[in-house]
Amino acid sequence: MRDRGVAAGRFEDRFSLLIHQLVERGWAVTEDFVPPWIVRELFAEAHDLWRQGRFRPAGIGRGAHYRVCSEIRGDVIFWWDEDAPTPIQRIYRAEIERLRLALNEALFLSLVEFEVHYAVFPPGAFYQRHRDRFRMADERMISCILYVNPEWSDEDGGALRIYDPQGAASDILPRAGTFALLRSDTVEHEVLPPRRSRFSVTGWLRRRPREFRI
Repeated sequence: MRDRGVAAGRFEDRFSLLIHQLVERGWAVTEDFVPPWIVRELFAEAHDLWRQGRFRPAGIGRGAHYRVCSEIRGDVIFWWDEDAPTPIQRIYRAEIERLRLALNEALFLSLVEFEVHYAVFPPGAFYQRHRDRFRMADERMISCILYVNPEWSDEDGGALRIYDPQGAASDILPRAGTFALLRSDTVEHEVLPPRRSRFSVTGWLRRRPREFRI
């Protein structure tokens, strides 16, 4: 990942800081990526879908290798429909689109699309240490996570634990409005068990599949 030397003020401040952090350590975090009202509406939509029973167990792997394995991850997910976004999903996608353009300009990443779902970790659920890129496919470049949990405390647990190459860990609590970026190919991370249901908007900025690259 190359850095063209992002000048102060070249991008919106929120993008400039995130890009610098991403280059320096492979991940970045901020608490004001989107306004609080967007966070509240995303949580309300996700919570309604959760109450309606619209979430399904998440799995690991891809294609013929896909399987649900609660010993590795215990979250449930609801994929957004790219062709029929709700009003609040359209607003959030527009924010991610601005980020995609900034990342492409600064780091030559050739990001072309965004796939995204709501995720809920029920109390006690976890996701073991992993990277987000599939072994047999390299389209996922940048993982994007927005936490939407109101009034989340230290005692509620559920931290995103990020590991550096030397094995040191940094914990990020999933408080409403916290936004994290990770390099999908290199940054190992895990989700620690929460004590109450933990909601997020989790997505990936992707490049074209290998067969379509020039």
